[in-house]
Amino acid sequence: MKKIFFLAALALVFSACTQSDPRFSQGLEAAQAGHFDTADSLFTSVLKDDPGNHAAWNNRAFVRLRAGHDSLALPDAGEAIRLDSSEHVYYEVRAAIYLDRDRFEEADADIRKALELAPRSAQAYFLRGTLYFHQKTYDKAIKSLKKSIELDPSQLESRIQLIAVYANAGQYEKAVYEATRMLDQGIIDPVLLLNRGYAAMNLGKYDLAEGDFEKALQLNPELAEARNNLGFLRFLGGKSREGRKLIEESIKLKRENALAYAFRALIFQSEGKKDSACADLFHARALGLNFEDFPEWKFRETFNEECINNQP
Repeated sequence: MKKIFFLAALALVFSACTQSDPRFSQGLEAAQAGHFDTADSLFTSVLKDDPGNHAAWNNRAFVRLRAGHDSLALPDAGEAIRLDSSEHVYYEVRAAIYLDRDRFEEADADIRKALELAPRSAQAYFLRGTLYFHQKTYDKAIKSLKKSIELDPSQLESRIQLIAVYANAGQYEKAVYEATRMLDQGIIDPVLLLNRGYAAMNLGKYDLAEGDFEKALQLNPELAEARNNLGFLRFLGGKSREGRKLIEESIKLKRENALAYAFRALIFQSEGKKDSACADLFHARALGLNFEDFPEWKFRETFNEECINNQP
């Protein structure tokens, strides 16, 4: 299970082939503006008239991934590759889908193929770094992400992801330093703020962390992890009810966020609601949370073994 649950948003390159159909360029514009449903409709319209358009299959896969419809995205990506197996971007899109579905062996195979076709693809190295991040091989993740940045210094996603890896590897000071450098350069991004806030939170710099989570939520109110972490900071600051409310809002936004249930368990325990605390703790474990990854929050010191290991 990943210790940090917020990855930098994948920003994959769209197929760069020339398209005379205006719906294709309109689909690109809609996708780049974040209007994924509109882009999906436009690429679907292109494919209805031209089912052999591999670029449209690829780009519809991309927008479906970004819209959270990865089960629909995967067959589209496969069709793009079937029609044209020489385009590295198509393998990168499918690798991103596999990563989103925790299918790491298949993601690795597609990343390898992309690098075989394009050895200097910054995006492929970004995806490889993300894969290593999932697998908790942080040294390899750092090396791959640095290679991505070397190949394309404008690759903000790799820089943001690198900060997440530093924090995940316990290099909190480095994560805060690198994130602050980016923010000082005028790069304002909710995931960047989230990553710095998480590292600052682990360093006990609660004022900095709280400010970062609040700013991240101003930029993206649906960023569940920022809401969860802010809620836990409110609890640590003595505002138990407000903290629990924020964490419960976070769970509504992202029900598979195991850390949210674990944080709420700590709040329930402090309120004397042992049964509710144990139920949340069991739910967190069922979602794959490893308490040993979070020694700073003292789960094992707070709860007895029966509560931690048994279903309520």
